[in-house]
Amino acid sequence: SEKAVRKGTLLVNDLAESQLISAIKDKNITAIIFWLKNNNPKYSERKINLPAKEMGEIINAVISSDPEYTLKLLTQRLIEGKIPRFFVNTLNSIISKSIKVNQLKVDAQKVKLLNQFS
Repeated sequence: SEKAVRKGTLLVNDLAESQLISAIKDKNITAIIFWLKNNNPKYSERKINLPAKEMGEIINAVISSDPEYTLKLLTQRLIEGKIPRFFVNTLNSIISKSIKVNQLKVDAQKVKLLNQFS
């Protein structure tokens, strides 16, 4: 039965690909976008096209806890088309949460220090 299911799946995949190609030929914009996003890195939203050196620079910026510099780097790479927006948004969210957590720790230390003087 597993063999039959596998054969059936392959048949449906072939049919789907054939229909997709037909839709592209018929100038169906959704089919065209789907094909390009999944088969051409130039149009993909989830591809990171950074050389190792630039990726290392971003990683070091994130680790250094310098949010302004990190966001500057991310924005530059986004504009250059080297990293997708979702990647920038994800890292920005992480950085923002980290800043809030650090601020809460500083605030707690201030309260503790002030309580010593009361």
